Amino acid sequence: MSDDHEKQPVILSKEELHSMMKSTVKETLISLGLDMSDPIEVQRDFQFIRDWRETTESVKKKTVFAVVSVLVLGLLGMLWLGLKGVRHSSGISCGMPACIALILTFGSA
Repeated sequence: MSDDHEKQPVILSKEELHSMMKSTVKETLISLGLDMSDPIEVQRDFQFIRDWRETTESVKKKTVFAVVSVLVLGLLGMLWLGLKGVRHSSGISCGMPACIALILTFGSA
């Protein structure tokens, strides 16, 4: 048995359509956890979340920079200590470029 009354168009006034749309949007927002009785407060909540995200991203970038800096400085420190060790063990006093050349020479031998 077919229900012909379900296939017939429904005619609504503008006020009825507006009321239906308004209640649908309100129910949807409430189901998402947004109480639109105070829209300014909802906007402040979203702004807080945005600020929190931006702060977290900034801390992440600064942390990565700090870790990379520590690693690079550690490697440079090891290179410097290596240069001092080669210079002292060979009895040669040299400037920085000459010491680098010595390390490269001894390292390849």
